[in-house]
Amino acid sequence: KKELVQMDAKYRQVAFEGLADSKKRALLENSKLQEEIVMQKIGLVNLGERMLVEDEQLMELRKMKKLYEQQTAECSNRIAVLRRGSYAYDARMADMDVTLVRLANEENMQRMKMDTFVMSLGDTNRET
Repeated sequence: KKELVQMDAKYRQVAFEGLADSKKRALLENSKLQEEIVMQKIGLVNLGERMLVEDEQLMELRKMKKLYEQQTAECSNRIAVLRRGSYAYDARMADMDVTLVRLANEENMQRMKMDTFVMSLGDTNRET
């Protein structure tokens, strides 16, 4: 078997040497082009694999984006609810402040009436 391989190589060498220079160059260029085609095929396979990986990553990023958008919407809704609660609280506090001022004024009016009454009783007691 080894001898056959050596004989084949020898016949190829003799045949190559018998070719014209232009034919030799054409064979060498064809060999280089075949190597280039093999390299391109390897590159395409690698590119395809990389694209599959990147597609998976893109799908994962899209899922995460959707999840973050949902979380953002939920947070926005919670903030809106809290804001409305805060506005309601502020309104109740303002109403209570008004009520306290009104009650304080009424208390002052009652004290003034009481003081006036007590003074009129004192005047009545002195007259009698």
